[in-house]
Amino acid sequence: MRILFFSAVIILFSLSLCISAAMADSVETYTVGATDLNVRSSPSHDAPIIGKLQKGDQIRVFEENTFGWVKTFYGGQEAWIASQYLSTKSNATAISGQEKQITIIEDGVRVRTGPGTENSVIKHVPRNSQYTMVGNSNDWGEILLEDGSTGWVATWLTDLNSESTPVEKQSKNITSLTGYNIVIDPGHGGEDPGSIGMNNIFEKDVIMSTANAVAQKLRDAGATVIMTRNGDYYVPLQKRIQISNAYNTHAFISLHYNAHPISNVNGIETHYTGEGSYTLAREVHAALERNTALINRGVKQSGFYVISENNIPSILVELGFITNPDELEYIQTQEYENNVANGIVDGIRHYFN
Repeated sequence: MRILFFSAVIILFSLSLCISAAMADSVETYTVGATDLNVRSSPSHDAPIIGKLQKGDQIRVFEENTFGWVKTFYGGQEAWIASQYLSTKSNATAISGQEKQITIIEDGVRVRTGPGTENSVIKHVPRNSQYTMVGNSNDWGEILLEDGSTGWVATWLTDLNSESTPVEKQSKNITSLTGYNIVIDPGHGGEDPGSIGMNNIFEKDVIMSTANAVAQKLRDAGATVIMTRNGDYYVPLQKRIQISNAYNTHAFISLHYNAHPISNVNGIETHYTGEGSYTLAREVHAALERNTALINRGVKQSGFYVISENNIPSILVELGFITNPDELEYIQTQEYENNVANGIVDGIRHYFN
């Protein structure tokens, strides 16, 4: 009896190994053929939706049932997708049999549930972390995580393109904001001059020039830029928010110059209201500090109307004091405008990463 028992155990163990091996061999990569394809928690059209995939996205399928559903992993958990919207053939980059080892080249890179910044963050991974890339979608790579699930990282934060020339890498950075809609809000305008600086310089005029430089730099980086005003005219605060909400906007940046009765007060400060805007404020402010020579006055939580009533991540940046004669002279240079533009673009890129 004992011999039969151990024989049965051995047979079951061997069978489980065979099944595991067969399952490992049967894992396939499929391509999504529909837009906004629902990812569900179980194989049923009534199951909760836990995410969405876009046309061209690639997923690894670990199981297929007889009712038209396939199992994968999404956001670190088991997930199910209707197989009728998937295909094993695609013009997209094939991954099956061509898995790549990639290394993270920046600190604190976000791993997301899907290919794009609109997807939730699963975890942060440190510089020099190494992963197997098993799928890709545009500028995003799907990586195999330690628990066997998958997540997505921006490929420009990896060594995937390490063999590219410096010019190619620079081009990659320039176009990395493609697909993002950014609202630039030059403060004041028309009958509202804003702060009045040395020599009767109006804030509305200086900030318009700076805003145009920022907008052009964002366009060069691939972003779609929406301006709340394009000249010297008044736009009510409510209208600025309406403009922001009328588009599929990803970030709202209100630009201003500061003033103070004491003429030697100087520096840059960045304001946000809701916690959802803090990261944007932090990243843009840090990049401005790196790119300009002005004093850092910090990131502050404030209730300015254009950011407190906005539905999207929104910040208001005070780019220096036009009541400080030395700072005003620097503010009006093309060098400073370029530095501000570079800083804001750099900060937005880090935020979306």
